[in-house]
Amino acid sequence: MRTPLVYATFASVALGATTCYLPDGTEAANFTTCNAGAANSACCTSSDACLSNGFCLQQDGLSNRIIRGACTDKTFVSSACPQHCKDVAPNVPISIYLAYDAEPQGNFCCRTAYNVTSNSCTTSTEDSTDPFQLSAGTVIYDRATGAQLPETWNDTSPVATVVTVTATPSAGAQKSSSNITAVAAGIAVPLGVLLLAALAGCGILWKQLQKAKRGQVAMAEAPAVPEKPQDGMYYGAASPNAGYDQYAYGHIAHRPELPVNDGIVAEAPTEREIPLADSRSIQK
Repeated sequence: MRTPLVYATFASVALGATTCYLPDGTEAANFTTCNAGAANSACCTSSDACLSNGFCLQQDGLSNRIIRGACTDKTFVSSACPQHCKDVAPNVPISIYLAYDAEPQGNFCCRTAYNVTSNSCTTSTEDSTDPFQLSAGTVIYDRATGAQLPETWNDTSPVATVVTVTATPSAGAQKSSSNITAVAAGIAVPLGVLLLAALAGCGILWKQLQKAKRGQVAMAEAPAVPEKPQDGMYYGAASPNAGYDQYAYGHIAHRPELPVNDGIVAEAPTEREIPLADSRSIQK
């Protein structure tokens, strides 16, 4: 289905002096004319895009929906007014839904969806539930004059992100260029600051990791630390080497050895002559 696409967001609109009306004749609040210079004109909200076929293309909320809006002709007889769904909920703007894709522009239903079982719209318009076709519509980019996008425009053509629509297209184009520059600068500066902050954080973290690694290596290579004596004693020994080994961090492991007594070795007893008792009698 060939449907109009909108690549421009309308920031401001040249307002017409004509009042806009809904199909029931009540004034349409927040609607402005799509062609202020014409005797009669379709009307859309300032946030939506006007289409040359009298309908609106919604940009807020559920975007890219076709809307039957309002018209400056209170009776909706003028061909400038939307010609479908005028009798459906005439006191409010309504959505128009695609029933199914068909040449040339597709078939549509008013307000509600298409029933595939009955092959009909669930809401009737002009006493019919048959889907209807819409004429092709192009975007009106200047509401003061009703000027439309050129026929040579396509989706590869450069289009400004922000367009200010005024009675003088050249002035709008100049303001659009300055807006684009301001937006680009506003995005680039915060991104640059965030990048520098991230790099600085990575550098600090790297230095801390290197410092911690050096501390671990130094601890692993540290010499053994002897136990400090308590009251001149090494846990039951008079000296640090009497039957004990000392290891790093003060841990002591017992090493069973024969005690050393200052080089003095006890001599084993030798055989000696034992005097016998005198067998003579003792005289009293």
